[in-house]
Amino acid sequence: MTRFAATSIALALVLAAACSQTSGDPAGVPPDPTGKDLVGAMPSSPSMADETEPSDPGETETEGEPAQFEGGVLPIGPKLRNVLVGRNWKPGCPVAIEDLRVVRVSYWNFRGDVRTGPLILHERVAEDVLWVFERLFRAGFRI
Repeated sequence: MTRFAATSIALALVLAAACSQTSGDPAGVPPDPTGKDLVGAMPSSPSMADETEPSDPGETETEGEPAQFEGGVLPIGPKLRNVLVGRNWKPGCPVAIEDLRVVRVSYWNFRGDVRTGPLILHERVAEDVLWVFERLFRAGFRI
């Protein structure tokens, strides 16, 4: 329970300190309000760290097969970095962009389907957050 409490507190601090509130691109071009540019730059696996095709958000487990947790901690590649800088991260943010990681996790949605999505977190808490999401997934907790 101690690890869970520490990870929960760390996650809350990371989210509170996030620099995601920007008024647009420094060049005057506002970010894509749908977020497709950000999702398209997210790696879905270590071998796909710089591909731009996002995984299908409608993917679910094959009928009859038990749902398996999938997750991992990945570095931020050049394409994702280009999307984040000026939009979600700016010079002066309390966390250097080199210290951020993409954490991909499986989760249960409110309909009971398995989805996989990314989180951008500080490298110090990335493994702990991955651990927490795996426990939530195994418990069937819906997000």
